Amino acid sequence: MDVKGCYCTKTYIDCSGADFTEISVIYPYITNNTYRIHITGGRIRSLPDDLFEPSSLTGPLDKVTYLNLSGNNIETVGKEAFNQLPRLEILDLSNNDIQVNLCEEKNDLSKSLAPLVNVNELYLRHIFSKEVSGSCDPGNIFTGANMTRLKTLDLSSNGFDLVDSNMEQFLCDSYSIETLNLSRNYFAVLPVSPCMTNVVNLDLSYNTISHLTAEDVDVIQSLVNLQVLKLGGNPFGCDCYQENTYIFLNTTTLGLDFDDIKCSGDSYDSDLVGKPIKRLKYTDMCEEPRIIVCYGPSGQKIYLSKTTFIAGSAAGIVVLIIVVTVVVIVCRRRRRNRRQPVTETNSQIVPAVAKSTAYTRMV
Repeated sequence: MDVKGCYCTKTYIDCSGADFTEISVIYPYITNNTYRIHITGGRIRSLPDDLFEPSSLTGPLDKVTYLNLSGNNIETVGKEAFNQLPRLEILDLSNNDIQVNLCEEKNDLSKSLAPLVNVNELYLRHIFSKEVSGSCDPGNIFTGANMTRLKTLDLSSNGFDLVDSNMEQFLCDSYSIETLNLSRNYFAVLPVSPCMTNVVNLDLSYNTISHLTAEDVDVIQSLVNLQVLKLGGNPFGCDCYQENTYIFLNTTTLGLDFDDIKCSGDSYDSDLVGKPIKRLKYTDMCEEPRIIVCYGPSGQKIYLSKTTFIAGSAAGIVVLIIVVTVVVIVCRRRRRNRRQPVTETNSQIVPAVAKSTAYTRMV
């Protein structure tokens, strides 16, 4: 091949660090048997609508199953860029800088991905800046997609901070997903749903998850095929509010990155910072055991420290004893007053003694 940095055969094209800016440079080398196109670390900035138009090629693209365009700093993707790749199974657009309004459900990127019904591996790692993704729903990338064969999805390092209705719907519809990478984003709550029952490998590392709630643990346990879970790099503050996380880490049978799940700077004791939670005792993180006293409006547990609970209970008992004592005293006094005989000063009835004396005199 005459293009510097490229090597090709009748079945594949491999360009790493090539200096060209237009994919059309490789068109003369695509054959009827080409199944793999690998162009990485180059200077391609745009993927136009007519990216692989048959009229521009020496052969059709109905056998291409692999396309890797990572590391090219691609900024725009035409809505029909991949229309001529009906059998594409693996697509890697990682490490680019795609400029698209992700708050729009039907953006150009989502339209370009919609025809890829046979894709089973999709790598979209670090393709958006925080300014691009913002607080938009990541599911807007997949509006109109029908990826029922998708097994691997990588959305890591994109600045996402929420999973809204569209993303949840996509993850539920793409029921075949086995490997899901959502690491190095800004998720503060668990970005998964109980419907993702086929997930085997789940990477949630390096987000902003500070603790696991009882509901989070229930969701994780509902993923019946889950085998590997990564949570390392999240800011778990080791204190009394880490009870659910601590119990989960010490009872789960999942493969976890235990050594990377460490106490953050928000921990109860500064000496705990950087220590794996799995290797600690709960009393190291929470000096006083806590007692559930009630449940909040949304079902969250409300705690009191054991000392506070005991002190409060003791004070309540003392107050109760005092109240009971006062009531008993008052009741006794009332009964005593009722039993006293009626005197002359408060009644016109003649006393029994007086009647007896008068009767004797008459006789």
